[in-house]
Amino acid sequence: MLWGFSLSPLAVKRYYEIKYPEVQLFFYKLEYFTSESYKKVPIEEADTIVSKDLGDFYEGMIIEREN
Repeated sequence: MLWGFSLSPLAVKRYYEIKYPEVQLFFYKLEYFTSESYKKVPIEEADTIVSKDLGDFYEGMIIEREN
């Protein structure tokens, strides 16, 4: 059996506040399971966090941090 974990959006937000205070974060939630469209939402509803604004809807894979 494979076990894993992920941080909540609030934990990721706090990490970025401490480690990268200059980075503005944007919060997204998968809106439609069939087309992988993500919609910008409040942090309480987010399941994905990015450091670049991807617009109201983003098609495809979301990367958590760009270098």
